[in-house]
Amino acid sequence: MLNACNVSKVVMVTVPLPILLLVILLIRGLTLPIAMDGIRFYLTPDFSKLTDIRIWLRAYSQIFFSLSLYGGLALCLGIAIRKRNKQGRVTAGKNAKVVDQRRDT
Repeated sequence: MLNACNVSKVVMVTVPLPILLLVILLIRGLTLPIAMDGIRFYLTPDFSKLTDIRIWLRAYSQIFFSLSLYGGLALCLGIAIRKRNKQGRVTAGKNAKVVDQRRDT
């Protein structure tokens, strides 16, 4: 069984590990032969692309995809709040604010 001590040891390894890997990948990417060309391309905007309708359609599809993910998460959060409300721990107000009912003594 995992207890709090074991979980904290796992977290101490798994939290800094992705940051370390990103730093290693950043250094590796910046040391490639044509890295500066790629950075220049990334940081130099091409405003002529704004007149292309396909770019706008792709942007709208990305917006709707992101909103659909948010809608699903909001639905799951609402169900979780309702279940916890029946147990008397958390209540949701008109503006879906989560209120902790525990009192400090």
